[in-house]
Amino acid sequence: MAYYSVNKTKIKSNVDKLKRAFINKGLDFQLFYSVKTNSCNSVLTAVKESCSGFEILSDLEWKKVKVFNPSEVVLNGPGKGNDLVRDILEKVDLLYFNIDNDTDFEILKMIDSKLLNKLKIGLRVYLNTDGVWNRFGYDVSDKELWKIIKKIDLIKKLSGFHFHFSTNNFKISNYQLLMSKIKEFLDKPGTKIEFLDIGGGLPAANEFVYDPEIYQKLPSLISELFPQTKIISEAGRNIVADTVNLVFCI
Repeated sequence: MAYYSVNKTKIKSNVDKLKRAFINKGLDFQLFYSVKTNSCNSVLTAVKESCSGFEILSDLEWKKVKVFNPSEVVLNGPGKGNDLVRDILEKVDLLYFNIDNDTDFEILKMIDSKLLNKLKIGLRVYLNTDGVWNRFGYDVSDKELWKIIKKIDLIKKLSGFHFHFSTNNFKISNYQLLMSKIKEFLDKPGTKIEFLDIGGGLPAANEFVYDPEIYQKLPSLISELFPQTKIISEAGRNIVADTVNLVFCI
């Protein structure tokens, strides 16, 4: 017989260590655990007990986290739907809705105006370079991006930007380039955002780049470029990779 053993203490320690790396740089940092990474109840319980939120992609993931009565949720991906968004908004105090594609605009148009005050809209962007995911979102260098932002403002003002580098392609240079391009938008008069969602894709805690990149270089870079902006991370594998073990009973 075999079963999975979840080290909840280690999960909380990983969460705390990640948070402190950013908070110690003076940043307003909030973790929304990526539920798709590992959605077993013990893991989700530990995340909730660490005073962190949840990032979800589907109805199934929402059902798993709804029992924890989260006050805030991040919703991403192509699996959004009118019923899902309505149910989330009726249960939470705040929903971060990141636009991944054009169909998301139709969902936003259907939201009850009374619930719009619970909504913060983010726009997912990507870096048009080799090895970086571009399946979702919009090219941050595209001149048409301003038209998309104006389209968002017709529903509710854009609150933030979101990006997600592909797994195993963690490079500080990518973060530097993409965030610099975002900052170019924000340097224009009258342009301001409330949050920057740096996505997931962070290395696992046992990978050699983890300590110098995640705990030192990345927080320092963000504190230089966005010192007054709320920073969201959708960390997943670096929270749980070294916390779940398969135990065999003989």
